Amino acid sequence: MAKKLFAFLGIGDYKVVEYYFTNNLEEGYKTEYIQEALAKLLNVQGLSVTAFVTKEARKKHWEPEGNIGLKGKLERLSISCKAVDISDGKTNDDIWGIFTKVYDEIEFGDEIYVDITHSLR
Repeated sequence: MAKKLFAFLGIGDYKVVEYYFTNNLEEGYKTEYIQEALAKLLNVQGLSVTAFVTKEARKKHWEPEGNIGLKGKLERLSISCKAVDISDGKTNDDIWGIFTKVYDEIEFGDEIYVDITHSLR
């Protein structure tokens, strides 16, 4: 049984924020990526992150040229991660395609965490 965090990576201009998962203000985590903060603050042994990315999100935030993106930040924390390409979701067929790609990442018995912070669909 795998433990997976599913997240959608957006294209906004992310700023560093201190994230908290509980009311304990001593346990915050500073980053521009909520996905990184969740993976760290959830503190789930063996958690892997699957980021669903459009072409633009991949280029801007997953592996940006000349900068460390979400992939690099997760790898620095020794968190297993991968990106799954999705469309921009502009048509019904696109939206069903996104749904299918998410569904295809689920295996029987998986424990799934879902971050919908940037899932504009």
